[in-house]
Amino acid sequence: MNFCLLVLAAASSVQAFKLEAEPVKVLVYDDPDCYWCQLFVTEQLYPTYKEIGDIMEVELNTYGFTQEPFQAREFINNRIVECAQVYIPETGVFLDFAACFLPGSHDGAGCATKAGVEWDPIRTCAEGEEGKNLLHDAGAREDAQQPSVRFYPWIAINGVGPNEDAQSNLKAEVCKAYAGVPPPECK
Repeated sequence: MNFCLLVLAAASSVQAFKLEAEPVKVLVYDDPDCYWCQLFVTEQLYPTYKEIGDIMEVELNTYGFTQEPFQAREFINNRIVECAQVYIPETGVFLDFAACFLPGSHDGAGCATKAGVEWDPIRTCAEGEEGKNLLHDAGAREDAQQPSVRFYPWIAINGVGPNEDAQSNLKAEVCKAYAGVPPPECK
């Protein structure tokens, strides 16, 4: 009985983090077949989001080294990631998928199962016109970026990039950019 009261008392003393400012916008221009991009997603983006995702808004722009025609088979991985962002609206779940898919496995069905999402809508999107259009839109966003994207991964924090320090310490860069009182994980 005393143990239960102790656990309840400890649980009631833990406070949830309250977002006090706009989340930090993290935009990553990448290519699914780029080794450094894969490393960034698995060793920086994914773990950082798991720790301080409450203060982050994440977008991957996976146009990468794509050239027209957009229907070329080798660009299916780019379209899969773009489609996954549309069909997996919750960022944490999308990053579960991306962290599985991007390190070279490119097993969309397996990664969808692992992330707990349906593969068929993502596959249908990637293989169809919707995927081609999403990839085209990703290219237009990349072409419009100033300064121009010249390498991958190219990371912008709150619209300012490239932030080369974020490649090796994304957590510190997000914590530094957050305008509110940072969560304890930033200490």
